[in-house]
Amino acid sequence: MNNTIDFKTIWHSAGIPGVVLAAVSTAYLLIDFQLTQHPFTGSTVLVFCLDLAKIVACIWLMYRFLTKFKEDYEEATVFDVKRLGKWIALLSALIFAALSMALNMMHPELVEEAFDTLLQTAGDNLDRNSLDAMEKMQNYYPQIVFVSQFIYCSLFGWILSAILARKVAPVNPFAEGWKEKKNNEEEE
Repeated sequence: MNNTIDFKTIWHSAGIPGVVLAAVSTAYLLIDFQLTQHPFTGSTVLVFCLDLAKIVACIWLMYRFLTKFKEDYEEATVFDVKRLGKWIALLSALIFAALSMALNMMHPELVEEAFDTLLQTAGDNLDRNSLDAMEKMQNYYPQIVFVSQFIYCSLFGWILSAILARKVAPVNPFAEGWKEKKNNEEEE
């Protein structure tokens, strides 16, 4: 007897949570962008506090979304909750990475300023080939931001969902038929 929840249900349940997590991360990105555009005394401390608040908020929201899923579908196993968390993370990472890339493409002066600062700092230690490579990298910086943000956010969300899934839907290894059920779910 297979009690796993189908992909359609999990994908449907991942939509809104993925958008909400992306919105929280994007709000932080925009606030950080404004603070770097208009720095003031203590702005670095504020950015650090906001970064910490964003991480805590994302962890709490992921926990709430996984808990709500488990409440809505009591038959959900730890594997179903993990799958939901992975799809939430993937969707959220895709939206956030796209918005990060768009922000960098809309403000190329920020990219130029960052690379100019980098060249001023390390320019004397770089040879001509390294300078040429950095210049080429500057042209592809928005795409690099997209890929790096997508990978980072996806991995963070996947690891977080794997940790939280055990808390949301604990596994009872002493329950009757648990081992057979686990083997059946892993084969799919």
